[in-house]
Amino acid sequence: MIKKTLLFLLVLFCTNALFSTESYLLMSGSGSKKISIAEKESKKEIWNHPLEKGQECNCVSMNANAEVIYSYKHGAKLVSLDHQVIWDYPTEVANEIQCAIALPDGGYLLGICGKPSKIVELDTKGKVRKEISFETNLEKAHSQFRNITKLKNGNYLVPFFGKSILSELDKEGKTVKTYQSEGTVFAALELENGNFLVSCGDAHQYMLISRATGEVIEKVKDKDIVGVNLLYVAQIVQLKNGNRLICNWDGHCKDKNVNEPQIIEIDTHKNIVWSLNDKINFGKISSVKVIDNKKVIAEILKTTKLK
Repeated sequence: MIKKTLLFLLVLFCTNALFSTESYLLMSGSGSKKISIAEKESKKEIWNHPLEKGQECNCVSMNANAEVIYSYKHGAKLVSLDHQVIWDYPTEVANEIQCAIALPDGGYLLGICGKPSKIVELDTKGKVRKEISFETNLEKAHSQFRNITKLKNGNYLVPFFGKSILSELDKEGKTVKTYQSEGTVFAALELENGNFLVSCGDAHQYMLISRATGEVIEKVKDKDIVGVNLLYVAQIVQLKNGNRLICNWDGHCKDKNVNEPQIIEIDTHKNIVWSLNDKINFGKISSVKVIDNKKVIAEILKTTKLK
């Protein structure tokens, strides 16, 4: 009986270790040559998908079928782990797609910079189910926005890259509320309490903004994190344990020999508890997705034959 209990506990431990949440990362970035999946603890790449020359991937995500959706500047694609293109959504040459996200309901969200700008939702098959046009009052497509967020109330949060503001748009594309930010705003994450965690790009900082009042609750600047210089603060992920993953993109850095980590993880006291600094294997990183779905992880491990 004791042996069976010990065996059961050993199997349970191994299973939990194999499928530990927040243990795999999907990542890429503007200036990177590929999209990668890496085991977080070992920092070992277990899968990659090459990007073609000139493609600019500022947003990468994964659906419940372990398929990867990514933006490539003039379009967005959904690909399988064996690199088959499931669908491809191109846009006009004058436009840019800088946002391509898998939604919880199985659909997809695309953000198209242009005149007019558009928010497009696709169904599970990649067909358009909704399209909203809106005006940014920014002439250049590249200066309009990066990662759009679909909020829990069904509205959309647009970080205006060239205006240092966030705008909440309703389901018809009308502005509900505007929040003042700083820098070249890359993304804004809706937290469980409704407040916004905002990446401020070239301002070398991020901030927490009150959803109710628009006031800045917290501002974390370049020198507030000991042991690292914040470069271009791109996507931030709020982890289940309260820590934050920060993409520290170096694409606007004049010093080509900069040696700051591409991603850092900080705890609630702003101490670095994990970092990735491997320019050779991973290049520039501006977007990261934590893979914590057990079925998805199992599919990835089966496909990559990782033991």
